[in-house]
Amino acid sequence: MRFKRHIRIVGLLAVLAVGAAACSSGGSTSSGFKPTPGKNGLTLYSWKTSYGTAVGSIDGVVAYADKNESASKTECTGSCTNTWHPWVTDGAAVHAAANSGVQSSLIGTVKRSDGSTQITYGGHPLYLYAHTKDALQANAQGAGGVWYIVGLDGNLITS
Repeated sequence: MRFKRHIRIVGLLAVLAVGAAACSSGGSTSSGFKPTPGKNGLTLYSWKTSYGTAVGSIDGVVAYADKNESASKTECTGSCTNTWHPWVTDGAAVHAAANSGVQSSLIGTVKRSDGSTQITYGGHPLYLYAHTKDALQANAQGAGGVWYIVGLDGNLITS
């Protein structure tokens, strides 16, 4: 009887460990990645990639923008947001990390058609790619000929 109880406990611990690993937001991301605001709001950071220095999250996930969008026009809605997660504020303030090169004057927001508020940088609505495997990867650079990481100057890095 004790042996069966021991096996059940070990099995339960294994299930809990796998579940915790699946929910982790450490150095890698999954399709559920979404930076959550801290007590002081959301902070934009700068990260060096093989394409140049880009704006991103605290976890090193770089932000993308659709070259056809602007601060007054978002086109990625519906099924598009399954791959390109709009970086929304959830009502939090958005800041530039101190001494990061991110310019506070380029940070803004835009109201989406679903009523959420999306972060913009340099007038570009920011998105997080759902299939990022590791921090600091720009593995969707140039996707569809429209998705590019956003440089610290607020321009898309298209090379």
